[in-house]
Amino acid sequence: VSMAKLIWDDLTAHLDFRIACLRNHFDVFSSAVAVQCLQQKKPIVTFQHGIVSTKGGFLPIVASRQVCFGKSSSLLLQRSERELNESAGRSGYCKTFVLGGSLVDEIQPRHQNFEEATVLLIDQENLWAKNFYGIEHEFECMALLMEDILRTSSIVKSVVVRLHPDNQKANRWYRLKDAYPGKFDISLAGLSLQNDLKRAAVVIGLFSGAMVSAAASGIPVLFVWQPGWYYTPDLGCFFQDSFIPPTLLLERIEQMLLNRDCYQEACAAAIKASGHYYFRRQTQTFEGDFISELFSALV
Repeated sequence: VSMAKLIWDDLTAHLDFRIACLRNHFDVFSSAVAVQCLQQKKPIVTFQHGIVSTKGGFLPIVASRQVCFGKSSSLLLQRSERELNESAGRSGYCKTFVLGGSLVDEIQPRHQNFEEATVLLIDQENLWAKNFYGIEHEFECMALLMEDILRTSSIVKSVVVRLHPDNQKANRWYRLKDAYPGKFDISLAGLSLQNDLKRAAVVIGLFSGAMVSAAASGIPVLFVWQPGWYYTPDLGCFFQDSFIPPTLLLERIEQMLLNRDCYQEACAAAIKASGHYYFRRQTQTFEGDFISELFSALV
C-alpha cells in the first residue's frame, strides 16, 4: 500500500485531472488513488468487478459514483452500503449508482444447442475461495456430480469443465478425462468464454459470473445449491427457476435435454432472469449517451 501511494504521489505531480475513473476501489493502487481524491474532494467513478459475493470485497464503496451490472446488484450494494454507514455512524461516499450492463464478459446471443446435449461446468475451485467461503464440500460435491453424470447418463453426450485458473486440484478432472475419453473434456480458463458457450446446451456451477453471462446469451443455467451452502442475494433473480439441489441436478438436466419444449422454457427463464441482472441484457461498449451519463453532474 505504501509503495502504491508513493508511486501515485509521484505521478500526480505530472497530472492535471478533475475526475478519477477507476476499475475498482479496493485493489492496492486504485484504493491509493481513491483515498487521495477523496481528500482533495475530486469525484471518483468505479465499476462493479463481479458477482457481489461478499460485502468485504465491495464495501465501503470509496467512490462518488458506482457503475453496477444492473438493478439486482445496484439495490444490494445500496442497501449494504446504507447499513454499513448507519452502523459506523457516517454518511458514506457513494451518492449515485449507474446501471451499465455487463462490464466484464461479452454477451452474444446463441443459437439453441439442444441437439449437442453438452453440459458445461464452470469450475470455481481455488484455495482462496475454499478457505474464505468455506466451500470445500461444495467443490467435492460438484466433482462427484460430474462423475455420476458421466457414468450413468445416456442422454448427456458430453461434459466440459472450464477450469478456474487457480485450481490446484485439476488432477481430478484429468483423471475423469482419462476415464471417459471422448465424453469428457477440459477447457483452460485462458480460452474465450464464448468459445465454450458455443458448444454448451446447459451450463452448471455454483455462483460464477460466467453463468450469468451464459444465461444472458440464452443458454439454460443451473446453480447447484442447497440449504447450508454459500448463497449471495445478488443472484436472487435466478433463484426461482435456476437454483437446484445437487440431488435433482441430473434429473433436471435430462428433463431439459429430452424435451425441446422444456429446454426452450429453460432458455426463456435464463433470458428473463439475466435481463434483471444485466441492464438491458447488454455488454457495455462505453459509447454515446452512457459516457455523458457516467460523468454528468460530477464536474
